[in-house]
Amino acid sequence: MVTVKSSFNDVQSWLELQKNNFTKAEIEKFEQAIKIAEIYYQGKIFYPSNQSMLMHALACAETVAQLHLYADAVIATILYALPSYTENWDEELRPFDKKVTEL
Repeated sequence: MVTVKSSFNDVQSWLELQKNNFTKAEIEKFEQAIKIAEIYYQGKIFYPSNQSMLMHALACAETVAQLHLYADAVIATILYALPSYTENWDEELRPFDKKVTEL
């Protein structure tokens, strides 16, 4: 098993890390994506690490952010598991650029 060591321990500290590389508007979109994720990922665990689904998604999103990819790629990573938890996932993604849905 591979364990990803994160440099954050909650949503707020993850957002703080992003402020160095993304605009205020992009951070606000991240916050919006996280609010959606909190609803659908609540109580969900990512196996085999036994990490909460939200913290796993943020760890993956941190990797994407470190690659200096666009904010849309980070948002898509935060919400990557959404189709597993709701049939209307595409409606949840409407507030975001179409690229998020395509990714």
